Amino acid sequence: MSFTLFIWWKLAEETIAHHIGPAPVVIGFIMAEFVVDFVSGILHWACDTWGEFTTPIVGPSLIRGFRMHHLDPQDITRHGFI
Repeated sequence: MSFTLFIWWKLAEETIAHHIGPAPVVIGFIMAEFVVDFVSGILHWACDTWGEFTTPIVGPSLIRGFRMHHLDPQDITRHGFI
């Protein structure tokens, strides 16, 4: 954990050092958060809307997980990450 925080801190220091102050970095982090949230929302909506559990490759791995949590919110806690 501490190694990860150290790496994150060093990356933040280097990013801030190569800009005109911390404002562009902070704005970039905030914008990135909105973009990631939007993209994950679109993926969630697409998996809830299109395809079936039997769709090759993405059916059992993605679509099933996204749809099952609507029926049983605790389903995601009963299996492994992958």
